[in-house]
Amino acid sequence: MVRSPYQSVAYDPNGECEVVSGCTLTNPSQSGVFASLINLSQFFIIGQTGPVSSTVVGHLKTCLIVALGWVTSGRSVGDKSILGVLIAVGGIIS
Repeated sequence: MVRSPYQSVAYDPNGECEVVSGCTLTNPSQSGVFASLINLSQFFIIGQTGPVSSTVVGHLKTCLIVALGWVTSGRSVGDKSILGVLIAVGGIIS
């Protein structure tokens, strides 16, 4: 039986499939909860500070997501990628 690293289902050569873990429904549910929390946080940021601050926070969030993706994936990071994130963070700070 061959297990795909991106799925919670294992496939065997006969075309049968078997659920390996209970993550099949948990991961999409968690993703939906986190997306809702992000939308609520954006709503409160706009209400308290304004649309420009909301855009700046959105760019910071994107940089953090990219950085966390590098850390968790274990892939090597190129010099241009690091430079791009540093320029973006520099723009956020200034």
